[in-house]
Amino acid sequence: MTLDAPEKSGTTHAGLARWVAEVAALTTPDEVRWVTGSADEWTELTDKLVAAGTFTRLNEDIKPNSFHAASSPRTSHGSRSAPSSAAATRRTRGPPTTGWTRSR
Repeated sequence: MTLDAPEKSGTTHAGLARWVAEVAALTTPDEVRWVTGSADEWTELTDKLVAAGTFTRLNEDIKPNSFHAASSPRTSHGSRSAPSSAAATRRTRGPPTTGWTRSR
């Protein structure tokens, strides 16, 4: 994992820099990157997402600077075979919401 040195972190807040370092140590990302929101940075990051197949650019004439963001079918709500409630009975899980009751 790479973590920017404090002088390159984009913050002068020592507590924030420490917290980011602590979270990075717990989550072990490949890289920690401080973003500035610049136009060059936006272009770089969106180009990487397009190259990875996560983003698909939409028609620039109709939707400038817009993308379709694909998610993994394994993580989408529609792929679950059971409701998201972990409660064992209807009484303990509360009132029905989308997907909790069968069609009649």
